[in-house]
Amino acid sequence: MHLKNSAIYRAALPDSVTLAESLEERLPYRPLTDTEIVRLSFVPNPRTGELVTAFENGYSVTLRVDEKVIPAKIRQARIDEEIDAFEKRSGRFPEPEEKAGIREMVMGELCKNALVDHHTVNAYYHPESELLFVDTSSNKDADRVMRALVLACDTVKTQTIHINSLTKGLTAKLQDHIENGSFDYRPFGQLGIDDNVKMAHPTGGEGTERVTYQSVDVGSNREVLDQLRRGFEVEHLGLVYRSVYFRLTKDFKLKSISLDILIEPDDEAAEDDAAHAWRVNAIVGVSLLVEIVNELCTLVDFELPALPESEGGGEA
Repeated sequence: MHLKNSAIYRAALPDSVTLAESLEERLPYRPLTDTEIVRLSFVPNPRTGELVTAFENGYSVTLRVDEKVIPAKIRQARIDEEIDAFEKRSGRFPEPEEKAGIREMVMGELCKNALVDHHTVNAYYHPESELLFVDTSSNKDADRVMRALVLACDTVKTQTIHINSLTKGLTAKLQDHIENGSFDYRPFGQLGIDDNVKMAHPTGGEGTERVTYQSVDVGSNREVLDQLRRGFEVEHLGLVYRSVYFRLTKDFKLKSISLDILIEPDDEAAEDDAAHAWRVNAIVGVSLLVEIVNELCTLVDFELPALPESEGGGEA
């Protein structure tokens, strides 16, 4: 397990055996056809060889995204060519539905000869807390994982975690920490402050001034404090929880995660039993992530949202 980024969701998913059966039946891997642009499928974990890898406190799945590579400039140039040809033939501009037909025709033509790119996205589920961690910095890929799980399961409830007060909460905590923090008074609770922060401040109109501090002692930096007093608000903040270093973003995502895993991939133990080594690391990693989420929620006095009554996704 080498989780580097994490989008975080609440989800009610089936047990690992049931889920594996659903994934194999409904979203198995197969190559893209000539007319398909993108295809989502679930594939075995390369370390364990299993479609759903269960471990002591949860399980993991791997989504594969196959997508035709069609550069936007080439696509638009071909569409413009066809629209020009239409205008010359008919002596008029195409109607909206005719333009849509032209785009569809061009995409079908380009798809036949386009190169195919693919990548995988891992997701880790902790049933007890109903927390799902999707290892990606891409909102599109996070959405793809959630959409694929909904497609694969008969019933699945999901909930995006969104904390409206997160930015103001982190900003107030950081200012309080720099001004008043001590060994006995810890505004960030069990979390430590790392060496990086990004802050933003509206300048009037539509402009925003941003400033980033890296490789500095953020928790005692007077310049950072001056910016906070000027009205700057935290957009992301480097934090530490036990052996985990990460950046918390204003939309409640964890980025640049540095996690001390127990068994390195090239260790002798991993070479002897790669699946076991992967599971051990996953158990520790998922436990720490759950603890981090709980600590962050406590920090800003936020209660994780209940899952929606209806099937499908929602947002808190």
